[in-house]
Amino acid sequence: MVKPGIYKNITIKEYHSMEGLSKSMLDKIAISPAHLKQAMDEGTKDTDALIFGRLFHTIVLEPRKFKKEFAIEPIVNKRTNEGKAILQEFYEQNQGKDIVTQEDVDKAKLLKKQLMKNEIIKKLLTGGDREVSIFWKDKETGELCKARPDILQGDIIIDLKTTTTAKPGEFDKKAYDYGYHKQAYWFLEAYKNATGNDARFVFIAIEKEPPYAVSVFMANDTMIKIGEIEARADLKLFHECKTNKKWPGYDLGKPQIFELSVPGYVLNKYMEEIQ
Repeated sequence: MVKPGIYKNITIKEYHSMEGLSKSMLDKIAISPAHLKQAMDEGTKDTDALIFGRLFHTIVLEPRKFKKEFAIEPIVNKRTNEGKAILQEFYEQNQGKDIVTQEDVDKAKLLKKQLMKNEIIKKLLTGGDREVSIFWKDKETGELCKARPDILQGDIIIDLKTTTTAKPGEFDKKAYDYGYHKQAYWFLEAYKNATGNDARFVFIAIEKEPPYAVSVFMANDTMIKIGEIEARADLKLFHECKTNKKWPGYDLGKPQIFELSVPGYVLNKYMEEIQ
């Protein structure tokens, strides 16, 4: 078992392979325990979005690790024997690395350039401990938990997010939909357990499409409290499922017939007519 504490020399792939309940696992069990069980059994499957996310974080936070962890796929005619041979040799020489395109690298560098134009972001991204891993034991359930902040800047936890909108007010909904409120609580809890100190949580959001607008957000007390309520409910459900060795679906092991209605916005549209 991993000893609780802060680790600074663990790669992202090593982190994912190590035991401990992560925020992404909380998101899975929030769908249903069965979804989390499948993810634990099969492992997380890489997608283009996940690989680009790792590339972006590496370019911004740890560029010196780029050559060790990534390889740029050569442009060849994949329909010719020569092209196929070049690619086969390339893949053999770069086993274990994430394969990306030059276009991906150029975009990640462009996003970094946009970030550094903002004086507040530039200051937040200067110095600090990058991509550290924190492990702790939850006092209530005894479960080993883990978190991996992008940057620890003193008592400030900083997280980079790419998004379709970084507009204040609109990003709020995106943040909730993606469980960033739970992430804020989870990482603050990790830091508190590891250091004994309270911290603040800051999101740096950058849009994925031109003009690559950016915003900086600090999680307020309400966001963190709601994150605590939901994250701890997920944690307790995980502990119960793990203890009972049962991972039910949406009905949580109690077969039932769910009521089927219409979405809220449709209900509001016809409210006067159906009352």
